[in-house]
Amino acid sequence: MRLVVWVYKYAHHPWVTPSPEETPVRDSARSTLVRSLVVAAAAGMALLGAAATASAQPTAPPVSGDPRAVAVPSNATTCLQAGLAGSDVTAQLTYTNDGTYVTVTGTDSVEVTGIVVKGGPAYNLYLRPALGPLPWTNLHSPLVPGGVPTISHWFACGVKAPPTTPTTTKTTTTTTRTTTTTTGSHTSTSGSSSSSGATTTSGAAATTTSAGRGSLPNTGFGNAWLIWLGVALLGGGALILAGPRLKKLLTKRD
Repeated sequence: MRLVVWVYKYAHHPWVTPSPEETPVRDSARSTLVRSLVVAAAAGMALLGAAATASAQPTAPPVSGDPRAVAVPSNATTCLQAGLAGSDVTAQLTYTNDGTYVTVTGTDSVEVTGIVVKGGPAYNLYLRPALGPLPWTNLHSPLVPGGVPTISHWFACGVKAPPTTPTTTKTTTTTTRTTTTTTGSHTSTSGSSSSSGATTTSGAAATTTSAGRGSLPNTGFGNAWLIWLGVALLGGGALILAGPRLKKLLTKRD
C-alpha cells in the first residue's frame, strides 16, 4: 500500500523530495516500474514479430473444385472487374439457384461470355468455351476447408445474339425427252416403245441403234424408200444403156 501511495505521490509531484524513511520505498518502486516496462516492451515486440511472420507467409491459392472453372483469389462484382466481355445478362438466363449451386438451362437472345460465382474469399470464373452445351449444371464458388461455401453473389456476362437469317434453297428440275423411231413396222412413238424392226433411240446423252433380223441397219435416216428408189433408178439406167447391145447380140444369134 505504501508503494502505491508513493508512486502516486511522486508521479504527480516529481519535485517533492522524499524523506529518509521514504527513500527505500522510492527505490523499490522505481525498480518495479522499470521491470514492468521492460516486460511490457518485450511482450509487445514478440507480438509484432508474430504478426509480421504471419503476414509474410504466402496464402495458399484457392481451389475451384470444378474443372470448368478458374478460381480467382479476389472479389468481382462487374463484368469489367472479372475481365469478361459484354454486360450483365443474368436477367436473360433461365436458371435455378439453391444458395450453393447454380444451374443454367437456357439463354434468351444473348451469347454468354462467362459466369462469376463468388463465395468465401475467392470466386470461380466460368468461361463460355469451358461450359460446353446447355444445361450448365452445379456451378459453385471455390472450395473452403469446410467444402463448398454458400454463394454470396453470382452473375453472367454476355452480348446480344445476332439475328438469324433464313436460308432459301432453290430447286431446279430438268426434264429430258426421249424419241424412239422404229423402221419395219412403220411406227413412230415418243417416249419408250417395243417393236420388231430396227429401233433408234435418241436422248440427251447417247444414241442406241439395234437392227432386227432381215432388215438394213438404221443409221438415223428414216426415209428408206428413197434408197430403194435410187437402186431402182440405177438399175433402170443400166438396162437402158445395155439395151442396144443386148438387142444386137440377140439378132446375131438368130
